[in-house]
Amino acid sequence: MRIVGIADFGSAGGFGQATFAGFTLQGAQANVTHVAGRVNSIVVRAEPGVSSDTLRTRIRAVLPSGVEAITGKQLTRENIDNVSSTFLTMLRAFLVVFAGIALVVAMLSINNTFAITVAQRTRELALLRAVGASRRQVRSTVTLEALTIGVTAGALGIAGGIGVAELLKGMFDAFGFALPAGGLTLHASSLLIGAAAGVVATVVAAQLPARRASAVSPISALRDTETEPRSITRRRTVTGAVLTAMGAGVSATGAVVGSAPLAAPGALALVVGALVLAPVLIVPSTRVMGGFLRRARPVTGRLAEENARRNPRRTAATATALAVGVAVVSMITLFVASLKSTMNRQLQNNVTANLVISSPTFGGGRLNPLLADELVRSPLVEHAVGIGEGAVRIDNAATTVSTTDTAQLAKVMRFDTVAGSMGSVGTDGIAVSKSAAASHHWTIGSPVVLTFAGGSTAPTSVRAVYDNATLLDDITVPAALYDAHTVQATDVVTLITTKPGVSPARAQAALTPLARANGGSSVDDVSQFATSSTAGLNTLLGIVYVLLALAVLIALLGIANTLGLAVYERRRELGLLRAVGESRRQVRSVLRLESVMVSTFGTVLGLALGAFLAWVFGTTAGSTTFALRAGQLVVIALLGAIAGVLAVIRPARRAARLPILDAIAAP
Repeated sequence: MRIVGIADFGSAGGFGQATFAGFTLQGAQANVTHVAGRVNSIVVRAEPGVSSDTLRTRIRAVLPSGVEAITGKQLTRENIDNVSSTFLTMLRAFLVVFAGIALVVAMLSINNTFAITVAQRTRELALLRAVGASRRQVRSTVTLEALTIGVTAGALGIAGGIGVAELLKGMFDAFGFALPAGGLTLHASSLLIGAAAGVVATVVAAQLPARRASAVSPISALRDTETEPRSITRRRTVTGAVLTAMGAGVSATGAVVGSAPLAAPGALALVVGALVLAPVLIVPSTRVMGGFLRRARPVTGRLAEENARRNPRRTAATATALAVGVAVVSMITLFVASLKSTMNRQLQNNVTANLVISSPTFGGGRLNPLLADELVRSPLVEHAVGIGEGAVRIDNAATTVSTTDTAQLAKVMRFDTVAGSMGSVGTDGIAVSKSAAASHHWTIGSPVVLTFAGGSTAPTSVRAVYDNATLLDDITVPAALYDAHTVQATDVVTLITTKPGVSPARAQAALTPLARANGGSSVDDVSQFATSSTAGLNTLLGIVYVLLALAVLIALLGIANTLGLAVYERRRELGLLRAVGESRRQVRSVLRLESVMVSTFGTVLGLALGAFLAWVFGTTAGSTTFALRAGQLVVIALLGAIAGVLAVIRPARRAARLPILDAIAAP
């Protein structure tokens, strides 16, 4: 074949990594489908003056049964629906999850900010009560403030969100998930939903501080008091401990029995319990961290420890926003690492072949199914078996199946035969996994009717039940049977066992040209194949990190905001410290160490939650190996501490520059 022209997808650009090659009809039948006299579709253009509906009606009259005529608009709609129901639905859910995480982190920061500002305005609120304002009016005042801030921030967020959407589009392109070219499409409904979510989140997050504001008594106007409670009640301690213990127990039980409906509520209870218990844990945690700081810096370390422990609720609220972000980061990091480790181990244990040929094309099988037959004729190859993937309908439900030469499969793969035998499948039977047999109540001899894409059917029966077969789907159909009902069959992988005395390196070099001529990118050993099979998880992990960076950034802004408000609240104290000899450098050092303690507590709490949840969800998903990557966790912890230092730069600079006399005179 010879390239005679280059074309693109037109003004819309490509979608994902889709590519195309154009042939003449005869060329496609000779080189691609290998089937003459059959086509997938026929495109018809109407004569001038003939409508699409009229043309469709006329064509339907001459079509054979099983073939339909549709208009171009119908075809476009079907294609859009297919993309929307698969890729776009998953992408939308993927992004909504991370948007929800960012919103939760933001709500924690908003709640803490309002709690501080309400505490600072105790006398003002008390004066309002003294001149006749009711509790409801005071609460409404704070709620109205939250509503105003939410509306303003929502409007700004829409503008910022458009910019972030452009960045996300570029990010997906960079990670190999190219989206269609062209500008963003703005839907009023999407913008309104985003703005409404921001407003509602702000108002909801401000309700607890608003309730505290309404509880201010008029007599508080006569004294300098705060409505923000600093003591930890026994009820909080007991509630947090019970939720944490119950959540850990339920989620662990769900993981062991493999029940996601049991593990998920338990995990949620665990996270809520940990957040409730955080103010209780912050006191001993800051005492431990303060012990190290006092040895290094006796004066500033002691002041930082006392400041961090002064208001456990406020400190914990600041830290938990970061803890949520770190928990999700560490959970996904360890979950993916465990999944990769499990997949690698399963491939190493199940594949007995020396070499594997796979296709580089995203989306599955693109290998010539005749490749295995050509490989067997090589003097270097003992056995070669191709494994394909297809779609059938069973009991009117779409089902993905594996296709292979079941009689030869045991020569290149290791699996457990629970009942029957692969050798008895023949060309009119099927093999099913243990889980599929249990869910469909199948036993050896159970009749199963397969309906193929073209509408043809094939009566079969269960001849074998297998388990621990990594490369096989839950249902395996003989390749000969599937190929007889399919225009163009392809394989996903081809497994090769070399002859005794043939080194893998020699076979790889000799078989690579044949592999590339039949759709394969390379000939790999099992270890290389395992690595390439899990490479997509690294790409997914990179995208997750970028998305979670937004939530972590929001948490760090919350830390900076809290410390900034604390500087304003403690300006008289800071002025007195400066008056008795504390330098500007020491002021900055105190706030820096305080921020490091807060961020370290949040990071460690997040790491602990993330590690446990990674084990829970990994085990629930079937992962048999828990990969605890200590190096990655240490890096996350260090980044959390560094982020704490960065978050305090502006508040510390402001505190150091406070005029001493003005600060002392502050109320």
